[in-house]
Amino acid sequence: MTLPRFFVEGSIKEGKTFLLPQAAGHHLARVLRKTTADRIKVFNGEGGEFTCSIESIRKHQVEVKPTGYDEVNRAPQLKTTLGLCILKRDSMDNVLTKVTELGVSRVTPIISDHCAVAHKVIRNREPHWRQVIVAACEQCGLNLIPALDAATTLTDWLATSDADVRLIAIPGSAPISNAISTVDSVSLLTGPEGGFSEAEEKEAISAGLNTVTFGERVLRAETAPVVALSVAQQVWGSFGVAN
Repeated sequence: MTLPRFFVEGSIKEGKTFLLPQAAGHHLARVLRKTTADRIKVFNGEGGEFTCSIESIRKHQVEVKPTGYDEVNRAPQLKTTLGLCILKRDSMDNVLTKVTELGVSRVTPIISDHCAVAHKVIRNREPHWRQVIVAACEQCGLNLIPALDAATTLTDWLATSDADVRLIAIPGSAPISNAISTVDSVSLLTGPEGGFSEAEEKEAISAGLNTVTFGERVLRAETAPVVALSVAQQVWGSFGVAN
C-alpha cells in the first residue's frame, strides 16, 4: 500500500522525532485517521525521502520519527523550464499541478500583454502557487520541488531563458521536431487565455525561440503547457518507448 507523503521544511534526521506542520497533522489525524505506529513518508525537497513512524497524536499535533531513508529521486533527466503566461486562478492551479506531475524543473509565471489577472493580485498569489506545487509533489512522488520564480515580464524571461531547445507554442506552426537527437534541456513558452500579442510573438522569435504547434486543433491555455511538456518528454525524455 502506498504510504501518505508530506512535505516538511528543514533538516530531517533518522531517529530524531519532530512535529508535522499543523495542516499535515490535521489531515493525517482527522482525514486519514491514522494512529500511532502507522507509517508515512516525509521529504524536505532536497532529494530523497524518509519513512517515519507515528509516535503520538494530540489533536492537530502529530509527532513522527524517521526510521529509514531512501535516496530515490523520480525527477526526469530532461530539464524542462516553463515560461507560463499567468492564467486565471483555477486554470493556473490546474496547470501547476499537472506540470509538476510531469516533472517540470522550473516554472516562471509571466505577466503577458493579454494577462487576465490584475497585476496587483499576482504577487499575493505566489505563496499559493508554491503550495499548489508542493501538494502535487506530495501526491506524485517528486522529492525535488520544482523551482518557482517570481512573476516577471516576457522580456526578462527571454533574457534568462537558456536551453538546448527553446520553443514557443503558437497555433498553426510546424509540429515539434526531433531533428536534434541529444537534448538535455528544453525551454517552453505558453500563452494566456487571450493568446500572445503580435508583438510578443515577434519578440520571442527574435530572441531565438522556435514556433511549434501540437495537432490541428487550438488548445486551451491550460491544456497547451501539459501537452507541450508531455511531447517534450516523449521526444527527448523519459516518456520514450523502450527498445
